[in-house]
Amino acid sequence: MSMKSFSVKRDARPLVIRVSIAALLTFAAVWWGSAGLASKRLVPESVQQPPSRSGNLDDQPTALEEPETRRAEMEKSAAYCPFGVDTDVLDMSGDWTLTYGYIPGFTVDASRHWAPVGSPRSYRVHFDLIGPGDHGGMKFKGYFIGGPPAAISGETFYDGRGVHIVQMLVKDYNHPGRYYELLSGAHSLYTIEEPTRVEVKGGWVNVGNSGCGIPGAGSGYVANFVMVKD
Repeated sequence: MSMKSFSVKRDARPLVIRVSIAALLTFAAVWWGSAGLASKRLVPESVQQPPSRSGNLDDQPTALEEPETRRAEMEKSAAYCPFGVDTDVLDMSGDWTLTYGYIPGFTVDASRHWAPVGSPRSYRVHFDLIGPGDHGGMKFKGYFIGGPPAAISGETFYDGRGVHIVQMLVKDYNHPGRYYELLSGAHSLYTIEEPTRVEVKGGWVNVGNSGCGIPGAGSGYVANFVMVKD
């Protein structure tokens, strides 16, 4: 009786081990499958299968856009408006009204146009074209009509895409080699409301007042401007 009992136990042990291993493998397979499904449920489809990227900055979605929406917009743009076919026109020659703001920001004025903020001041300026620029636009020079005594030099940048961007350097005659001012902006379009309005809107900085030799005593402006052609 004892020998038979011993024999049964020896024969049953491998069976128990095989059953245990099979159960573990089954449990692992079920758990793995469940975990995989759960991970797919938790990760958005747009993350699992991201849209292809060409490396062009235009193909990168912004933080506020869904990748699929952005991709659809790019496909539509490529189909109906290929790059290099825009025809923005900006003639810098002639008289303009340049309005400086003295703190960063814009507001909408009574005429429903953009205007800089911070006790804005307006000046009349005149520009003459010099010739082609180095980046698809035109170079120009100018001055303030009736003062202040300063020379203005500038260039537009454009190559058949989007709108012109503009950069200008102001140098004061009264402080040659000491006072500088930079303005950088973009051509603002009013094609529907006011097709004849020519406007450049952007930001400006200057070197500031003299610090009288005291390190950190001088300070410059960082603000915005709007320039409208007469």
